[in-house]
Amino acid sequence: NTGMYRTGADNLAFATNSIMRLDINSAGKATFAGEISVAGVSTLTGNATFTNRLQIIKSADSTNLASSDMCLQVGGLGASGKYNAIGFGYNGGTNVAAIMAYKSTSGAGATRGELGFYTRSVTTDTAPTQRMVIDTSGKVGIGTDSPGNTLELSGASNAAGEIKIGTYSTGGHSGALIFQTSRNATIGSDDTIVTADQYLGYIDARGADGNSFETAARISFEVDGAPGASADMPGRIGFYTTPDGSATLAERMRIDNGGKVGIGTTVPSKTLTVVGDISASGDFDNVAHDGAVSSSAFHLMDSAYINDPQRTFKIVNSNPYTMEISTNATTPIGVMNLIGDSVGDAKVGINTTAGATPAATLEVRGTISGSLIRSNGDVVAYYSSDERLKDNN
Repeated sequence: NTGMYRTGADNLAFATNSIMRLDINSAGKATFAGEISVAGVSTLTGNATFTNRLQIIKSADSTNLASSDMCLQVGGLGASGKYNAIGFGYNGGTNVAAIMAYKSTSGAGATRGELGFYTRSVTTDTAPTQRMVIDTSGKVGIGTDSPGNTLELSGASNAAGEIKIGTYSTGGHSGALIFQTSRNATIGSDDTIVTADQYLGYIDARGADGNSFETAARISFEVDGAPGASADMPGRIGFYTTPDGSATLAERMRIDNGGKVGIGTTVPSKTLTVVGDISASGDFDNVAHDGAVSSSAFHLMDSAYINDPQRTFKIVNSNPYTMEISTNATTPIGVMNLIGDSVGDAKVGINTTAGATPAATLEVRGTISGSLIRSNGDVVAYYSSDERLKDNN
């Protein structure tokens, strides 16, 4: 029932309780049919097949990662380009279904290498494809075997390189993409404060131009001002595109730390500041005020004097059912005031005090030049081209 016996020419087997536990063939290949318990260190230089399971238990926990502390060490002589691998899945042919492999990249000294992960998508006897690698500098590549960044994800053969962050929570939590920056070189340290105009993170979109990958657009997150020592981190968001015929990004829009939006300018002075031409279709609807008194205003200005209020005109809804066009001088002049909330009630004031209600349907402070005046469609006066109506005041 228990003993050592031959199972064939030059084969040796060991059995207990009438069950073969170990079979060693003429080539030196050992097949284990049960469990093996090794109290010390066991080194296998040939092949060993376990038909049940291999269990490795250390008698004491390790406090470091030296070779003598390994539960399982898979390795060879360390020559560059050589693999030491662990296979997974049923091996019905030449190739296993999945592999975790160490590849030596240098055989010098104590050697060095990278760790690769391989799977296959078919059920045929096909070698697995590398899906992920951790190289010798710690860079991780998914879909690429030569990552150029800390984490690089690539899609090949018409497969998009995509990232999905999913959160499934009854508490309403959401996924997040966080850029965290410090001027301290120690990972996780917040001891050294960042500085004004420093990038905290950015997102680039790049395309191949036939020779290299060039950046076409960018969204950047930057420090907008001087941060304080505690709970003070002013920020802005910049939007950049690259013009045709160039490879240099140009800032097109920014949102500063006060919420002001600048298009064509890096120093927005109002909630929305635009330097350049504006083309629009549709209505401007001041929904927040619904026709009531509003502090909202349009400022028309020369871009060369964007921060000089003396060089601007202002269109403002200063009172109910009123539109005022005035200079933006220290004492504004009402170029034109329009008021009216019903038919027959409209009044227009020209060259009056800014914000003043016109005294008549048409009030003009100054001279009028024209050829005729009509009232309800009838001509009431004729004038030659050089005559003027004088203000009695």
